[in-house]
Amino acid sequence: MTDKTATNPVGHHWRPIEDLPDNWRNLVDTDLAYLVEYWNENRDELASHEGVQDFNRRLQREWAIETGLIERIYTLDRGTTEILVERGLQENLIAASATDRDPALVSDILRDHAMALDGLFDFIKRDRELSTSFVKELHAVLLAHQDTASARNTLGRRVEMPLAKGEYKKRPNNPLRPDGLLHEYCPPEQVASEMDRLIAMHASHAREKVPPEVEAAWLHHRFAQIHPFQDGNGRVARALATLVMIREGLLTLVVTDALRGDYLDGLEAADDGDLEPLVRLFADIQRRAIYGAVSMARTIIAGKKQLKAVVQSVADTLQVRRQRLASEWDKAKDMGVALGQAAERHLQRAEAELKTTLAPALGAQSDFWVTSSPDDPGRRSYYRYQVVETAKAMQYFANTNVFHAWAVLNLQTDSRHELFVSIHGTGHDFRGLLVGSACLATRERTGDGDGTIVTKVQPVADRPFQISYREALTDARRRFEQWIGDGVVQGLVAWQETL
Repeated sequence: MTDKTATNPVGHHWRPIEDLPDNWRNLVDTDLAYLVEYWNENRDELASHEGVQDFNRRLQREWAIETGLIERIYTLDRGTTEILVERGLQENLIAASATDRDPALVSDILRDHAMALDGLFDFIKRDRELSTSFVKELHAVLLAHQDTASARNTLGRRVEMPLAKGEYKKRPNNPLRPDGLLHEYCPPEQVASEMDRLIAMHASHAREKVPPEVEAAWLHHRFAQIHPFQDGNGRVARALATLVMIREGLLTLVVTDALRGDYLDGLEAADDGDLEPLVRLFADIQRRAIYGAVSMARTIIAGKKQLKAVVQSVADTLQVRRQRLASEWDKAKDMGVALGQAAERHLQRAEAELKTTLAPALGAQSDFWVTSSPDDPGRRSYYRYQVVETAKAMQYFANTNVFHAWAVLNLQTDSRHELFVSIHGTGHDFRGLLVGSACLATRERTGDGDGTIVTKVQPVADRPFQISYREALTDARRRFEQWIGDGVVQGLVAWQETL
C-alpha cells in the first residue's frame, strides 16, 4: 500500500492547525447566547422532568445512529432509524432489508457509538481535562466492532486493512476527492505534535470562555485537519464537538445525515479559512435541540398531571410570576411591541416600493397593503395558523396566548399572498423569552367563493429570532433590523417564484 500523493495532483495541501481567527468574537451566535441563558436559568427544573430525560435519551440514540450514517459506515432506512430512536438500539428492530450490512454488526456498532457518548458524560462528571489519551480512548470505544479500514494498494485498488484502534496512524490517509484531486491531512510523523498543540489551544480557549458553538466548530475542524487516526476521524470529531456542548450544560449535538451537505460545505469553508458556516450549523442544531427539549417538557408535564396537581401547578406558576417575572414580562412585552413596530416599518417600505414599481404595470388587478397589531389580547389568535405552521417547520413550540404582535404585507395580484411577521411567546408559560418568525402564506378562495383559506405556509427566515428580557432594546433592535431585512427580501423572492 502507498500514499497516492506521488501520482495524483493535490487539491488541498495540509498545513499546521491554526488557532481561532482574530475575529472569533464576530462568529458568536448572539441569538443562541440568549437562548442558552434561558436554558441555563431553567435547566435544573426542566432536567428533572421525565419528558426532558426521555427527550435526551432519544437524542443520544439519534446521535449514535446518525454519526455512522453520515460516514456511510452502514445504511438504515428512515423508518428503522425512527424506531431505533424511539424504542432503543435493539438488534431485533433492524430487518435485513433495512441495512446494507449484517444487522447484528450494525447493532454492535450502534452500541459502540452509544457507549462512547456515555463516556463523554462520565468524562464531564469526573471533571477530567481533555487529553490526547482520552481522545485515543474515545477512538477505541467508537470503533470497537470495526476491525478493518478501507485503503488503496499500489495499483490504486480499494482494499481492507487491519484497523489499529486507539493508535495514531502509521501511514498517510489522504483521500481522493470526486474531482480526482487529493486532500492532504497531517503526515503521520507530525500527528503527535499537532494533537498536543490542539489540546493546548483548546485549554486556552476554555480559560478565555469561548462560546460553545465557536469552540465546537473550531475543535471539530482542526481535529479533522489533523485526521490522526487510520479511520473513524469524523466520528471522533463529532464526539469532541458534542463534548464541548454538554460540558456547558447543553444538549447532544446531532449532525444528521440529512444535514450532510451543509456539514461538508461548512468543513470545506473552514478549510479555506472561514469558520462561520460550521459555527452557524452547530448553533442551529443546538437551538433546535433546546426548543425540542423545552417543548417536550411542557407537553409531558401538561399531559400527565392530575387535576389537583394541575391546579396547584397553576397556582405556583402565578405566584412565581407575581414575585419574579412581573418586571421581566413588562420589559419583554415592551421590547416585543417595539420590534413589531420595526417589522411594520420594513413591510411598509416594501409596500411603497411595490406600489411604485409594480402597481402601474399590473393595473387594477393588483393591490399591496400593510396591516398590523401590537400585542392585543383580543387579537392574539389572529394568524395563529401561520405562526404554528412556521414554528413546526422550525421545530419549536409557539405560544400566542402570552403575547402576539404581528405585521403583514398583503400581496394581491391574480393570486393572494401574505408576507407575515410575528412576535410571540415560546413554551407553555412565559419565562422572559419571545420569538420572531416570518413566513409567506398563500390564500385561495373557498368553494363557495365567499372567503379565502390559507393553503400553504412557507418560512422565509432561516431561523427564529430570539428576544430576551435581559437584552438591551438597542442591541435587540440592531439584531432584529438585520433579521427582518433578510426575511423581507427572502419573502419577496419566494413570492416572485409564485408569479
